[in-house]
Amino acid sequence: MNNETLESSILKWVNTFELKNPVKTIEELYDGVVFNEILNDINPVWFKAIQTNEGESDGNWVVIFNRLKKIYSLLSGYYAEELGQSVVEIESPNFNLISKNKDKREIVKFAQLILVLAVQSEKNREYIQKITSLNQANQQWIMISIEEIMDKLSKVNDPNEGIINEPSQNEVTIRLLKAERDELYEKKKELSNKLESVQRENIRINEQKRILEDRIRDFEDQMEDVNKLGKTDLILKSEISSLKNQLDLSEDKCQEMELLNEQKQKTIDALEKRIVEISKQAEEAGILKDKMDEFDHMKNRLNATEETAARYKRKLEDNQLLLKQFEDLQKESREQSEKNQVLEEENAKYNDLKQLAKEYKEKIVNLEARNNELIEELKNIQNEINENEEKIRTLEERNAESVDLIEELQEKLNNLELTNETGDINFQSQNNDSKEYEL
Repeated sequence: MNNETLESSILKWVNTFELKNPVKTIEELYDGVVFNEILNDINPVWFKAIQTNEGESDGNWVVIFNRLKKIYSLLSGYYAEELGQSVVEIESPNFNLISKNKDKREIVKFAQLILVLAVQSEKNREYIQKITSLNQANQQWIMISIEEIMDKLSKVNDPNEGIINEPSQNEVTIRLLKAERDELYEKKKELSNKLESVQRENIRINEQKRILEDRIRDFEDQMEDVNKLGKTDLILKSEISSLKNQLDLSEDKCQEMELLNEQKQKTIDALEKRIVEISKQAEEAGILKDKMDEFDHMKNRLNATEETAARYKRKLEDNQLLLKQFEDLQKESREQSEKNQVLEEENAKYNDLKQLAKEYKEKIVNLEARNNELIEELKNIQNEINENEEKIRTLEERNAESVDLIEELQEKLNNLELTNETGDINFQSQNNDSKEYEL
């Protein structure tokens, strides 16, 4: 690749854009201003939010760091939303090294991301033509850089999802070849136009040559006539000599035009040969792309088959697990049935006991009612006993009083026995009083 390097190739690619200030060294890209100009050219709507004021970042690495971070954030967003690719897992440029040390390696890494974004954007045809305008060594470095990033993107993104917005390496190669072929067609068209103009000029010169030859022949005829007459006309001789000189000049010019015509024709033949080669390469690349698409389709089908097999395998494992669980459930069901049978027997016993307990409960209720009745009767009897005891006490008191009275009456009786009739009358009256008292 001669003396070219990736840095020099990136630098030349950057300078294919219409920049405010052309870049001479890779370190001049460290502040992100040129990257911003390129991204605005790629998609001014998406990247319009980036503001870069001249002189703002002079000596202030913090401002540069924040600007680079913002550019990278918008860049990764464009990859994700517009191209359907993720650059998050790809190692991002070290913005500290870029903003503080102007690290070339990290600057080139950042430029590579912008390069791959450019060849996948809506204006990719224009940017591919810019790449093909570089020399062969620079083109090779650029292609290697693109393939490197595309490989990383293809590894990061899920291969089963299918790449819709992401052109493959073959597609990029085909685009470059087509761009080069179109450029060669343009050159061929331009050279064909020049060849036509040269041919028209050649025809005009030949016509002038023919006219001069006719005039020379006329002058020669006149000279013969003059010689026959023995006269020499110097003016005619000088004119003839001048016409001969013009004729020689015309012949020289005609030869030069013929040589130029031959060179142009050789160039056109070489371009046509190159166009045929590029067309063959494009066809081969197209065939390879078709085969790659077939392989991708087969790969997708194989992946789908593997996924189906894995899914069926998982289902089989799940079914085996379910079968085992079913057997366990059957065993548990049998055990539960036995337990239920035991519980039913116990339940029957419980129902009998419950019925018996109900009967006992009814008996207890009846007994409690009977007991309450007896208690009530007992209370009544107790009350009656209390009343009778009270009556007995009263009677005993009365009896005691009666005994005292009897004793007193007995004494009186004894005294009355000693008396006369007065005593009998008094005893009878006392006896009547006693009877009334007892009543």
